[in-house]
Amino acid sequence: MSLGALAFSLPVGRLADVLGRKRAGLCLGPLFLAGWAFLIWGDSLALLCVGRLLTGAAGGAFNVLAPVYIAEVAQKEVRGALCGYFQLLLTVGTLYVYVLGAVTGLFWTSVGCAVVPAVFLVALSLVPETPPYLLQGGREDEARATLRWLRGPRWDVEAELAEARAALEEDSGNGRSGSLREGLSTPAAGRGIVAGLGLVTCFQLCGINAVLFYASDIFLRASGGALEADTSAVVVGAMQVVATLVASLVVDRAGRRPLLVASAAVVGLCALLLGAYFQLDSSGEAEGLDWLPLASLCLFVVAFSLGLGPVTWVLLGELYAPEVRAFAGSLCCLVSWTFSFLVTTFFSELSSAVGVQGTFWIFGSVAVAGALFVFFVVPETKDRSLEEVQRQLSGGARVWSLSCTCR
Repeated sequence: MSLGALAFSLPVGRLADVLGRKRAGLCLGPLFLAGWAFLIWGDSLALLCVGRLLTGAAGGAFNVLAPVYIAEVAQKEVRGALCGYFQLLLTVGTLYVYVLGAVTGLFWTSVGCAVVPAVFLVALSLVPETPPYLLQGGREDEARATLRWLRGPRWDVEAELAEARAALEEDSGNGRSGSLREGLSTPAAGRGIVAGLGLVTCFQLCGINAVLFYASDIFLRASGGALEADTSAVVVGAMQVVATLVASLVVDRAGRRPLLVASAAVVGLCALLLGAYFQLDSSGEAEGLDWLPLASLCLFVVAFSLGLGPVTWVLLGELYAPEVRAFAGSLCCLVSWTFSFLVTTFFSELSSAVGVQGTFWIFGSVAVAGALFVFFVVPETKDRSLEEVQRQLSGGARVWSLSCTCR
């Protein structure tokens, strides 16, 4: 699946720039359905692999398109929450599959998964193209109609259009014609891409997949065998959903950076503690510490879901100008899926080489480094329009601040 996502992450960015965000998204529905058809009815290893590649390609493309679309249709006051709902619904989808797997067989679980892209196709056909994409193509009347549809009759559509128009004129005055090449040559794009790549690297290498891999074993030990693998998976999935929902509700009040810094720091601490437990367990000195891995695992999942999980996708939708947004998102998703593939493929080899404890210590160190990276490099975007974020990254406004003002 990771290979399919890898292969499709960059092309979908170009597709979104040529066809538009909505039409590119509509192309994903049939790809998803074809993949699930192979997984439901495939009767050979080759057909199952094709199904995984296709669903991976569609999933990787959706990781690019969804944050871009959400960021471009949302008003700044609720943009963080709406972008956070992307990760929230990913966790809801994970919990959905865990529950299906616990109560049905593989066939009906796959059928249940195939229903989702069918609903997605119908739902996406009912919503409009994004206003920034329409304006960039000179389709101002369509952009005005879309904003009225999105904001309602009482919203000052003309003021929002004027702000977006002024940003386009400013870009033109700075020598940016709206092309991808010229957009990438700006300081704002460079700083935004560095920030985005750092975020997705921490997202994948903080150890979330390793922790989830060991979740069933840790719950089994802590419960004395009372909790089965399916039940522990549902418990972990439910924790992710609740914590991500909380993050989505507070991200527009607490700010992006405070949540990210706190999340990465706590995730790093929990991974280091898990490594210490496995070190003690391997030497027979972990007696009486069965509570430690369970507490560390639960806190790890909650901390990740409060910050690194949802807020990473929020920022990937906010850091880039319209002409580079799809490409930059594709590049970040490409790096993210590359690390996902490497971690899932070589986790066992790494654990054999340095031990399970050493693996968790590496993940913990990456997470702590990620907290420092966010503190010194990643800008705050709370309460700023997408145009203001670009001026901020270009040096027109103070970029680095760790304000956490709750209203």
